[in-house]
Amino acid sequence: TNGVNTDVDSGLQTGDSPTFASLTLTGDLNVNGTVTNINSTDLNIEDKFILLNSGSASGNSGIIAQNSSSNGEGTALFFDDTANRWSLDYAGANANTDVVAADARIAAVALANDDANYQKDGNIFVDGSGDVFIYVE
Repeated sequence: TNGVNTDVDSGLQTGDSPTFASLTLTGDLNVNGTVTNINSTDLNIEDKFILLNSGSASGNSGIIAQNSSSNGEGTALFFDDTANRWSLDYAGANANTDVVAADARIAAVALANDDANYQKDGNIFVDGSGDVFIYVE
């Protein structure tokens, strides 16, 4: 209805792929598919946490900044599932094939010296007396 109680038939069919110059949507937008591409100059996200690797209990996941002439390839900050720690891949990470290999680790300052999750090469623990320990596996 076009606002004056007159039906408007745009001729759209379920298999059509229309393009709109501008679209305002009130309510939820549900997209079903394997790939969702958002082309935007600036992306603002209100969520305080972003869930990566949703629906999977294993596997590497992270962020790749393209710094290569090849689309989807660049530098990565990611959680290395095998090593169980945050890691970096300076070059060669590929968002198109999920290939990423750590060439550096993110060091952590552990709050306790009895947590095996942080007893990894390069991590640091400072005890109450001011002594500093650097873990070496």
